[in-house]
Amino acid sequence: MYKKFISTFFIFAFLIFCVQLIVNYYFDPYGFNGKLKHIDSKAVKIFKPYDVIDKDPSTVIIGNSRNYYSFSPEHTGKNSTYNLSFPGIGIAQIRALYEHILKAEIAIEELIITLDSFCDPLTIRSISNSLDDRVLISDDNPQIRTLVNKVLFYLSLDASYTSYRNIRKPKDNYMSSDGRAVKFNEYNYLRKGPGNALIERESRNIFQRVNRTNSIKATSYADYKKQCKTSNLDFIINSTIENNIKVSFFLNPVNARYWEIYAYFDGLSSYIHYPKKLIQEKLKNIAEENQYLFEGYDFLRLNAFTLEPLSYSDIEERTYWYESSHYNLAFGNILLSNIFDEDFERTQLVANLKEIDLDMDFERQKSLLQEWRENNPELKKEILNSIENNTN
Repeated sequence: MYKKFISTFFIFAFLIFCVQLIVNYYFDPYGFNGKLKHIDSKAVKIFKPYDVIDKDPSTVIIGNSRNYYSFSPEHTGKNSTYNLSFPGIGIAQIRALYEHILKAEIAIEELIITLDSFCDPLTIRSISNSLDDRVLISDDNPQIRTLVNKVLFYLSLDASYTSYRNIRKPKDNYMSSDGRAVKFNEYNYLRKGPGNALIERESRNIFQRVNRTNSIKATSYADYKKQCKTSNLDFIINSTIENNIKVSFFLNPVNARYWEIYAYFDGLSSYIHYPKKLIQEKLKNIAEENQYLFEGYDFLRLNAFTLEPLSYSDIEERTYWYESSHYNLAFGNILLSNIFDEDFERTQLVANLKEIDLDMDFERQKSLLQEWRENNPELKKEILNSIENNTN
């Protein structure tokens, strides 16, 4: 009787696994069979590292959510470009993705790395907070294991739940064939409307400024360098030289509203100025014979684009922004044109980090911020009210 029960149990369990495998393979929640039309944040972490290997691009863009939504690889003018950006990633995750590309033996020629800060994390966090370790090829996770995991994903309860969720209510966050999330939908901002999106995003930013959990606040550039460790950045620089890969470092723009928040908490230098000086110093210290491999683009500037007035009372989408942190596709195309199109008419939007006098430029940017304050007193009042509401 006992043996029969055990046999029945294992037969039943095997049948469940088979049904689960068949159902998940049919609905393909991670898009492995090329049938993916919509994708959520959990599926993105698993799908894209496999997809970039299949696409075998010559140019790869790695960045956070700003680029995930707003960088269209086809606008680079390159024959083969992939947007390997993910929401919420930092320099440690960027290094992991870069190593994944190398170990997959993708013959990339050019790498665009975009981020807000290049300092190592102040606290040790798992890569899987914003990526999935099981799909990234590394010394501890060889490619054969990632291929085995690809099969095992179909047997996971999470895959079944994703299949059920997509059947019941498909997501509207569509993914292009070259890795860009076509529609901005982070935290359901579009459904809530531009004004609510702005309040919610800035509330999160103010909370981080107050708690300083993921932030560096330095009294001088020397102090900033002591706090800002760059082992991940240094690895990328040395490795791209070794593999003869051209790399461009790109500082993301944010709207003037963010500048005002930084200034209120006495953090304008730490968040705007010192990161630029660090990248500039790194670039200048690269040996002359390897200089041709590196570029540094400063888009973290105040100009006609980033000074665009954004108000909580807005009821329509703006010209360049979804909210004060994320910019739209049209603006993303302008940024890419500045990097890739030699005939593009460049304006005050971009500066070459190898050449510009950053101290003088910072003074100029601060004067623009002061002009913005004087020209938009109602926006300044909105921000101060928001800070008071989030710090009481």
